[in-house]
Amino acid sequence: MIGWFMTKTWIILWFVFGQIARTQELLSPGTVFTVCKEPSAMTVGDLNNDGTLDIVVAGKNQDGNQGVLSIFYGKGDGSFSDPNNLTTDKFPVDVQIADVDKDGLDDIIAIHSPSQTVTILINETHGQFKEKDNFKTKSDPNAAGLGDLNNDGLLDLIVSSASAKELHVYKGTGKGQFKYGGSKLLELTPSHIRINDFAESGFAHILVKHDQSSALALVVPTEKSSNKWEFASATFDMRAKPFLASIGDMDSDGKDDAVVLKDGEIQIIFGENDGLFLDKIFSLKTAITVSAWAIGDFNRDGKNDIAVLDPNTAVVGIYINNSGASANKPDYKKVAVIYDNDFSKPNTADVGILSSYKRVSMQLFDNEGKLIRKYFEFDSDLPEGQFALEWNGTDENDIPVSSGQYVFCYKLGSLVITRTVKK
Repeated sequence: MIGWFMTKTWIILWFVFGQIARTQELLSPGTVFTVCKEPSAMTVGDLNNDGTLDIVVAGKNQDGNQGVLSIFYGKGDGSFSDPNNLTTDKFPVDVQIADVDKDGLDDIIAIHSPSQTVTILINETHGQFKEKDNFKTKSDPNAAGLGDLNNDGLLDLIVSSASAKELHVYKGTGKGQFKYGGSKLLELTPSHIRINDFAESGFAHILVKHDQSSALALVVPTEKSSNKWEFASATFDMRAKPFLASIGDMDSDGKDDAVVLKDGEIQIIFGENDGLFLDKIFSLKTAITVSAWAIGDFNRDGKNDIAVLDPNTAVVGIYINNSGASANKPDYKKVAVIYDNDFSKPNTADVGILSSYKRVSMQLFDNEGKLIRKYFEFDSDLPEGQFALEWNGTDENDIPVSSGQYVFCYKLGSLVITRTVKK
């Protein structure tokens, strides 16, 4: 089962009732290339401003005693150059690409464990990097993300720590430097984070996926002064395992689709009319050890391809998109939250409300996308709160509905979470 968070006013839902494969093979294997030893993370971006996406992989050098960032420059035909290896601290566990010094060139940011450091590599001349002012993190990091948390036009750095169960905020200066701002203690162990302006307020918020948990946390940092931050938060427990997906038009129909890595498969969940997902899924078998994927047009044909990283074999594989016309470029800030079905759990779910989210609604749909029941819809400031709801199997008029599968849809600003239930 899935929940989506999107921008602006459109909502996408996915109703899971089995899988239907496309009649033609959407993706075909392309280039495969070896990367650094024990690769831990991968990201994509145009580092040399040539209009072709490049790939950065974080891992270890061949001796296994030093961290390394391997840059593979795209050639524009789906193949890549030999690696340009940059030595870093021990050992990079996540890597991001963004322009952190506002010069129009994307830079590289890596976090390291167990050295507990952040490496900033400034892009000086379209692919030539210089290390700048590395700094220590407050605890052992496991993931990182970037976003404008205080609406000052500068990217801030957010680092999560699994060992300490914390989020740490480092305020960006716009000169490739970051200063510690504050920390948020989490109830559960964080495994992944995503940052975006979900409330459409100009301020980025943090979505936290927890390790071995069905809960997601939404954290809203607020800068009260130059050295003081506060963190409002709410938790959503959908009673099933969540997966984080990337968003892009994969079948060239002008509608956003979701790409998710799930149980040894890359799954593409296709968007339909009115932003509705109705059981159209393309599944691509991968090695069960694949740990990361990215969407991008790697052969410059205007269609979104997929790169996957397998740390077990230390290779990156490219899958080329065989759809017809050109597709919309992916929005790397968008992400979907996809949930496994688990009908053994009760048809209840906790919903957290943050006062920064002005538009709040909760609705129930059937498997055709028809609205069955509207529980509430507000367009005003709300106090922080938490509540639970249990469905009794009736429609808007309290008339029992037929047996089958239904979907609850919760919307807070541009954050949309859905959960499949069964009557």
